[in-house]
Amino acid sequence: MDRAPAVGRLLGTETEYAIRFRPDEGVAHPGNQVLFEAIRAAVERRVLTRPCSNLLEAVLTENGGCLYYEFDASAPDGGLVEGGTPECVAPRQLLVYQKAQDQLLTEATRDAESELRDRGLAGELRLLKNCRDAQGHVYGAQESYEVELASGVSLLAWWVAMGGLAAASVALTAVLWLVQLLVHGLFATALLAGVLAVAAVLLVTRMPTTTLGRYLQRAGRALDVIDRLEARVMGVAFAPVVALASLAVRLFAFRPHHQGATAFLASRCVFTGAGTLMPDDGFGLSEKGPAMRRLWRWTMSPDDRGLYEIGHLFKPLLPSFRARFGGLRLPRMDLDGIRGLFRRRLRLQIGLSDANLCEVAEYLKVATTSLVLDLAEAGQLHGAPELADPVAATQVIGGDPTLRAWVPLEHSGNMTGLEVQRWYQERAREWVEQAEVRDLEAWRVVTLWGEVLDTLEAHPEALFGRVDWITKLHLISSAGDLAWAARKKIDLRYHELGTGYFAWLDEAGACQRLIEPSEVVVACRTPPPGSPAEERGRLVRQLAMHDEPAAPPIAIEREEEAEAGRVIDFAEAARRRRNPPPEE
Repeated sequence: MDRAPAVGRLLGTETEYAIRFRPDEGVAHPGNQVLFEAIRAAVERRVLTRPCSNLLEAVLTENGGCLYYEFDASAPDGGLVEGGTPECVAPRQLLVYQKAQDQLLTEATRDAESELRDRGLAGELRLLKNCRDAQGHVYGAQESYEVELASGVSLLAWWVAMGGLAAASVALTAVLWLVQLLVHGLFATALLAGVLAVAAVLLVTRMPTTTLGRYLQRAGRALDVIDRLEARVMGVAFAPVVALASLAVRLFAFRPHHQGATAFLASRCVFTGAGTLMPDDGFGLSEKGPAMRRLWRWTMSPDDRGLYEIGHLFKPLLPSFRARFGGLRLPRMDLDGIRGLFRRRLRLQIGLSDANLCEVAEYLKVATTSLVLDLAEAGQLHGAPELADPVAATQVIGGDPTLRAWVPLEHSGNMTGLEVQRWYQERAREWVEQAEVRDLEAWRVVTLWGEVLDTLEAHPEALFGRVDWITKLHLISSAGDLAWAARKKIDLRYHELGTGYFAWLDEAGACQRLIEPSEVVVACRTPPPGSPAEERGRLVRQLAMHDEPAAPPIAIEREEEAEAGRVIDFAEAARRRRNPPPEE
């Protein structure tokens, strides 16, 4: 084992924040899109930004991150705030930039609430960094890791498959473009004829002029129907492209990673889970775990969730066609995105990811995953546990806060989630110890990882303030015999940025911190050194006084290595004892 862990793997996270607004008495809810625009404007007053050239309602920030409005075309007023961190080159660096994103949105939300009040929209505005609401709707966090897509024959087969699918997608887009022009042309002709006819009737019969207004309202509703119908037609027409792209991923892409790391991902919720109170009154370790349906997704449906999220590999093959009500919207192919599919290094996106608030859990989530991917690429995961049913194992492990549940292996035997994690931690420790050149951050990761697993086995309650699900379970259990709805409010209130229960605990010193507040302040305005975001941040600052929109964040992919980020001495931090939460 003479190879050291990989240095400089690009990492990033995307986080969807739920918007909650409680209007004062007599004030109507303005809709989430209006609320997002107020938050975005507040962000733009705090840091330099530029509009993104091809994402709706999106802005790039001067630290290289991105902020935009994520919504379903059928319900544009029910969207979420989505933030993407800049690409980072080390796990601790990513922790700093994730906290910077949270802090920026916390401050912007407070400013937006004040600005809305001045506009007559008084109410309480909050963002929740979580993955599941009281009705069971799932959204939240995703992680991205730069990895080698494939090599040899598998890489060649991938290129051939992507070339064929790209050609088919371009041809299909051209056909649909012509059909759309025809449909909108016929609609415009019919609308003009109708307006002239109604106007003529009004002149002859002297009917009220409101008749023309009602006619135009009906025409607008008809155009809305056409917009929705076009979106559905596009979804059906490109379904075979998506299915074939998904099949290509299964056959040719990321093979060492999913063969060796799947059991790790299915069981890491023992320390990365955010915790959730389920409708049956049970408590689960992971908010997103119960929503997993398969290992890889087959479609673009938001309900088709997989442990590995590969929708970003489909999107370049689909025309940009987000519904806007009214107007002609011609499909447009993402040629840069298609070219990106032919790179040798692409991003592996993890769909089974909770939105953490505890710094220890958030750091370990990305640091251990990155290290396991290093092991996979170095061929060091031979004999890794193979789960008989990874999706079912995710449900079993994530549904047992006692951490004693067994899951069956592919060939024989059973293991608990803690035992699975212990296997990976020991293999990582051996690899790091035997490397000729020791990576300091990798060593600190395996040390902290082992300490957390030891504590989970012996005294899990001692991880209060370090592991989210343990912290949340303690708060809910301490509330006493309350109705489910009241306890669910505690669950959700935990996740409020700046004002929630975690924020209170953190301010009281009950949560272990791995980074300094001054680092977060700097990260709000400065891109991570050594990453592609460094150049993007420079361009955002240069264009801050111009009208040109900036380019969107590039995918986490590149050919060259970058220098490692800063590291932290966890040995001292791990010895610090956490104070119990203050009595209320």
